[in-house]
Amino acid sequence: MTFTTSDSVQLYFQTFGDKDNPAIILIHGLGADGRMWEPQIKTWPEQGYFLIVPDMRGHGSSEPVENFRIEA
Repeated sequence: MTFTTSDSVQLYFQTFGDKDNPAIILIHGLGADGRMWEPQIKTWPEQGYFLIVPDMRGHGSSEPVENFRIEA
């Protein structure tokens, strides 16, 4: 799935588990993408959590960006 930011950048994300369960957003570090959370994705939904796993700006399947700035 994708989400469009206020400055029109398309961010990719996936969800896992039952959306009625407590939600956890898993944010990857610089140079990584949501795939780094694979061990958690395999186990946490079974433990009663709903996971939201985005690829941050310019990472993974999200739209490439020219600049990385705090304002963005």
